[in-house]
Amino acid sequence: MMAAGALLGFIAAGRTMAQTTLEAITVTAEKRGQAIQTVPASITALPRSALELRQLDNIADIATQVPNLYFSESNGVEEVGIRGVVVDTTNPAVDPSIALHLDGVYQPRVSSMNLLVSDLDSIEVLRGPQGTLYGRNATGGVINVITRKPTGYFEAGLSALAGNYDRYMVKGYISGPIAHNLDMRISGIVDNRQGYGENLFTGSHGSSNEWSAKIALRFRPTDNLIFDLSAYHLSTRSVGPLTYAVTPIGGPNVVAFPPQQTLSTTEPFRAYNGFNSTTSTEQTGVTATIDWTFAEGVKLKSITGYVQSRYRDDYDSDSMPVNLIEIRSNYPSTMYSQEFDLSTSVRRLDALVGFYYLHEDVDNHSFDVFASGEPDFGVPPFNINIDMPQVTTSVAGFVDLTYRITDRMRLLGGVRETYDSKDVRQTFELQNLGGFVCQDLPGAVASMSTTGKIGAQYDLTGSTMAYAQWQSGFKAAGYNFSICGNQFHPEEIRAWEGGLKGRYFDGRLTLYASIFYYNYTNMQLYRVTGVSAIVDNAGRSTLYGAELEGAAQLTDQLKADWALSWLHARYDVYSAINTALPQPSPLENLSGNTMIKAPNYTLRLGVEYKLPLADLGYLTVRGEAYHSDTVYFTAFNEAIAKQGPYTLENIFIRYEPRNSHYQLTAFVKNIGNKSYLLSGYTLGAFFPNSGYGMYGDPRTMGVEVSARF
Repeated sequence: MMAAGALLGFIAAGRTMAQTTLEAITVTAEKRGQAIQTVPASITALPRSALELRQLDNIADIATQVPNLYFSESNGVEEVGIRGVVVDTTNPAVDPSIALHLDGVYQPRVSSMNLLVSDLDSIEVLRGPQGTLYGRNATGGVINVITRKPTGYFEAGLSALAGNYDRYMVKGYISGPIAHNLDMRISGIVDNRQGYGENLFTGSHGSSNEWSAKIALRFRPTDNLIFDLSAYHLSTRSVGPLTYAVTPIGGPNVVAFPPQQTLSTTEPFRAYNGFNSTTSTEQTGVTATIDWTFAEGVKLKSITGYVQSRYRDDYDSDSMPVNLIEIRSNYPSTMYSQEFDLSTSVRRLDALVGFYYLHEDVDNHSFDVFASGEPDFGVPPFNINIDMPQVTTSVAGFVDLTYRITDRMRLLGGVRETYDSKDVRQTFELQNLGGFVCQDLPGAVASMSTTGKIGAQYDLTGSTMAYAQWQSGFKAAGYNFSICGNQFHPEEIRAWEGGLKGRYFDGRLTLYASIFYYNYTNMQLYRVTGVSAIVDNAGRSTLYGAELEGAAQLTDQLKADWALSWLHARYDVYSAINTALPQPSPLENLSGNTMIKAPNYTLRLGVEYKLPLADLGYLTVRGEAYHSDTVYFTAFNEAIAKQGPYTLENIFIRYEPRNSHYQLTAFVKNIGNKSYLLSGYTLGAFFPNSGYGMYGDPRTMGVEVSARF
């Protein structure tokens, strides 16, 4: 509070000095364009200017920019959480808990959560369940990735980056009219580097190779009708260790082999893998949007989406030369979606009525090789072959209303009815070890879910808005890929939230504050059981906390921004057997334990100074610091699967010559080269008391030259 008071005093004292205002941000979080400070919800929006200066190219990069947003990877699978609501699995076949939308189209696979897309216009992060406007699998929130649209005038840009780890990145775009009322935009990016880790057994550092390309068309036959059509393709491939041992690897299977076959190390970014692991994702998407204002105050929007993706991996899961466990997976998916939104304003009522349809076919397939068996248990070499084709259908109708009681007070309400179904056929085969556990086993689960919101919004002054609301959300039911017949129920959240938003001193200060309280039931948690993982519905949990974001234009040259989060996330009712311990192990009561990937607090502070250099142009220097409290990676809160408090620092320096089309940017991220875990897991009773994990990026640095025309 003292720091906030000092900051306000500083701004007030210098209010006559600073003429520059903060950038006004418009968001589409509620499916219509609104100034961010008028939206009754917790939203962080990163505009293009912030994305470019801070070198933010994907979801992983923004994790330290948004309060209570957590991003991690396990075995190449992305896991995103908001306010403690997170996916906990290394299986890319599962549904996410955070809904990712690219230009309005839902991305169904967790393997799509770290899309590499160039030419971004903004990224918006909505925190809290979004059951009314977004529906299923948005229990934790929504991330909207918005790309730039074709322009009616010519523009182009090109940039090249060189950095450590032999990194080079090239990206560019070109946009402009190609016919009467028809505009086109083409963009692309290539980003390659050496791997951060080293396989000490093979001597390989591995590599990361990514690229994407996008083409977009915009047709305006009339002033009130817009057709947008876009298509993209992205490809990512990484070679090298995916996870690392964070404790000495022990257990009966380790001592059963000669020492030269069971080498391991706990040194960050080092592993003794028997072979070089690989993961790859190929994804193609097509989006068609029609935006038609057919009467004054009445608009119809149609969003048609098609996403085809394929995730593959082949990785050494035991982190030893002996190749005890090799995982080979293949997850092709094809999704079609259609949404219609009809919005209108009638006197004091703003209404949005919508319909949504989704159909997805995904073939989950994994082939796990246990080339040495489990020798100390007398188990000969064997393979596990798992196949589970899955068809998902989701249909929903929704209404979102805002009623203006007075010019200052508004009532909020909404409801969404969703029908969701999954049909699967499961095959689980133990080759050389007993044959089929199940073969072509049918399974079907269907449910109707009603979610919604109710609340109020009040303008305390001309610059301050307060809101309070109740919202609900759900994550769809389904079947566990790796155990026959393991069906799990939907998880649900009931959330209360209140907040204040303000823009002060003629736009030189913004403050957004929120508090929240969640009842979280039937959490879908994954728990390793020997060579498989079971899905538990984890009873009941309670989450509550507070967030504060803001930015201040202290002088014409000096700007500061900050984000603080406090989170109390605990299991209320949950018991499980810790399979990381030698078995048999007793059932443990986990009530009161901290939920996974939910640090008690985080803090980010950024300071940016733009220095005029007379006729030479401008020099912008930005420094950032991010601090996180302890993070647990399992519900047992084990020391072998956690990350203690850590701090990261970044610096960015940009030179812009006066009256020039060029820019030069230099950066260093993770200046102190801090080694910190983003994820962690255990492999079960065959490797008791052994922990594995994936590290965040080490120190990276580079120089980027860009030009715009």
